[in-house]
Amino acid sequence: MPELPEVETTVRAINKFENKRLLRVIIHNRNLRWKVDKIIEKKIDNKKIFCDGSKELKNPFTTSIAIPADFSSAAFFIILALVTENTVMTLKNIGLNPTRARLLTVLKDMGASIEITSQKGIEPYGDIKVSSSKLTNIAIAADDIPFIIDEIPILAVAAMFATGKMIVTNAEELRVKESDRIKSTVELVEQFGAIIHKIWPDLTESPSLTKGGESGFGES
Repeated sequence: MPELPEVETTVRAINKFENKRLLRVIIHNRNLRWKVDKIIEKKIDNKKIFCDGSKELKNPFTTSIAIPADFSSAAFFIILALVTENTVMTLKNIGLNPTRARLLTVLKDMGASIEITSQKGIEPYGDIKVSSSKLTNIAIAADDIPFIIDEIPILAVAAMFATGKMIVTNAEELRVKESDRIKSTVELVEQFGAIIHKIWPDLTESPSLTKGGESGFGES
């Protein structure tokens, strides 16, 4: 699910090309959450793309569609509960699409106490019960990165309250998420008083604020 700022940014960019023909398309980064088709350029080069809005949108299902709460927004409260002592928090009706909620798996691997009560629906959702936990940093699997890309900045906060070292690689998409989120994440950690130093281009480490752990964020 794209965030509203991303939708607005995309709409504004596309509007510039309304009723114009695309002569050539250049793909700068194919390593996105869903891989870009290798022949997409051939499919849309020299084509005119438009939407006249003449058709009414209708619910294709026989039942009503429940719209769950945004998982990326819930992630901030999940991390808050995990790193705050003697805290139990339940978040209601949160979207649990497996392509959007992978952060829960990562946090559980770090030792987070998280219980999920799932609800069946066209779009999966449910309640998330979070209890304060002692977290241990891990190396994030490369396969997980595309599914937690929006949550990596707030995951950096969790890393500062965990022990050990967290390493995040293959996160180059963060460079173009409305802003340079790798740069912003490093600045966030610095503002909390952590020491940042480069270990190779575009990958950083930061000692934990509270327990001497380390975390790394950047690109491969």
